[in-house]
Amino acid sequence: MSASSKKKLRKEQNAAAMTEKQQKELKEAKKLKSMTLTFAVIMVLVVAIVVGVVVRSPIAGAIDRGTHAATVGTHELTTTDLSYFYIDAVNTYTQNVYSQYYSMLGDYWYLGLGFSTTTPLDEQEYKNEAEGEEDIATWADYFMNEAFESAKSVYGLYDKAVAENHKLTEDQQKALTNLESSLELTAAYSGYSSAASYLRSTYGDGANMKTYTKYYEISAIASSYYQAYAESLEYTDEDYRAHEKGQFNNYSTFSYALYQIKVDDYVVEDTESESDSDKKDTTETTVPPTTSSSTSKEPTKEQLAAALELAKKDADKLAAGEYKDSKAFDLAIQALEINKGNEKVASTVSEDVFYENISNSDIQKWVGNANRKEGDVTAIAITSKDTSDKDNPTLKTTGYYVVYFMERDNNETDLVDVRHILVKFEGGKTDSTTGETTYTEEEKNKAKETAEKLLADWKAGDATEESFGKLADEKTADTGSKGNGGLYEEVYPNQMVEAFNDWCFDAERKPGDTGIVETEYGYHVMFFSKTQDITYRDSMIKAELVSEDAKEWHDAIQEAVKVTKVNLDGMEWDLVVG
Repeated sequence: MSASSKKKLRKEQNAAAMTEKQQKELKEAKKLKSMTLTFAVIMVLVVAIVVGVVVRSPIAGAIDRGTHAATVGTHELTTTDLSYFYIDAVNTYTQNVYSQYYSMLGDYWYLGLGFSTTTPLDEQEYKNEAEGEEDIATWADYFMNEAFESAKSVYGLYDKAVAENHKLTEDQQKALTNLESSLELTAAYSGYSSAASYLRSTYGDGANMKTYTKYYEISAIASSYYQAYAESLEYTDEDYRAHEKGQFNNYSTFSYALYQIKVDDYVVEDTESESDSDKKDTTETTVPPTTSSSTSKEPTKEQLAAALELAKKDADKLAAGEYKDSKAFDLAIQALEINKGNEKVASTVSEDVFYENISNSDIQKWVGNANRKEGDVTAIAITSKDTSDKDNPTLKTTGYYVVYFMERDNNETDLVDVRHILVKFEGGKTDSTTGETTYTEEEKNKAKETAEKLLADWKAGDATEESFGKLADEKTADTGSKGNGGLYEEVYPNQMVEAFNDWCFDAERKPGDTGIVETEYGYHVMFFSKTQDITYRDSMIKAELVSEDAKEWHDAIQEAVKVTKVNLDGMEWDLVVG
């Protein structure tokens, strides 16, 4: 079967409303990392200008925007043509920062940009220089360089697409056809009188519907051609096995419980005179009556040595135990003298974590051991650099991680296609503090009755997958699958909420099965479409192979395109982003 990284990304965006665990951050990040700025720009065309943040000079309108600015391949670009690439490069960059930092920095998200939002870009030194960027002096230079790289990519792909008579898909052509009306709606929403005035505000006075439509069309064809090539790539089982060689764990997930023992918690406060304390052996103390956190004094070397011994003793005790499950492990933690009377203390359970997302390398290596089995326990020292002696820095142990191994999943389950009709709960009472909504049994039963009737009515008809899809488009409350017959393709284990997931991956599940399941969103009328002929593991490997091979193919096309800069005087080097 053929599955591209873009298709995978599209599916996951659609499924977001019902995703319980965001397990794919690593793999999706790798796929997105290989995408060039070109495709980031292409995918956010129109959307990008909705939150355009550039502020232009008052004299920008006096510039001749029809000047021949550059030649890219065989295409002559005017100042306006090049401005589309340039402004989209700026907007895409700032949007990426916005999406990453806004939740953390609020109104100060722009702090992550690397440049001032009040000073023109051509007056700010570019300090993020990387290989191949030696000639970039200012941020304006950087974005102009990105604009040319994007133009090379777009025109290189476009020319090959035209030569091979590549056509837009029906949906892509529809988006192009509806471009002007979409922009008119966006313009009205943003307070502009027309799409034309909106374009001028975003790209400069030379921008108009005709030239922007051409820019959009060429970019869309380039993107469509790239996507078609990626989806045409096929691989064998031998290809998958060869790719995972030496990195087998990267496509597996691990579940384990982790308890941290801190040496500082075992430090005994010295409340006696020096002569009295000298007569006692503090290393025999099993429970520190007070800790260093309760005093302003720094613990002595002797106190730290004694605390380290006590901490290690408890770590070794836990590591030597035998536990039937993580709950038994927690009981052993609570039984430690230092935790007596505290029934809330427990390990932290991490489920289905990708190998490369395990931040501690020692824990990563231990859980990734091929011989690791359920119930294995270990204690791993936590160390930090001690620089008290500047001439002879050493490592000191500050605590221990005690790790209880639960499970390895090599993700060899086949992906599935499933359709559903969501009947949402109506009414409910929302807690103003937590934001959680609870529903009465009566409200839940009403949704259940509606779901049962939908399934019964469908069964009373021709009861085909096609008719189920039509019913889903008409009745489902799930916006992610509405318009697609309620279909989610290539669903992987634990992607969906628990009840939904368990129904999909029941060992007895077969094509044509139906059912009703309840989740926090409501009741789902289920239809099992099919089991794919690729495992979750191989789908991740294939996504990487596609990404790597398509990027290599694309880069060769891009590099073959020559750029001649003719007259860049009309470009808006003094843009302010803010």
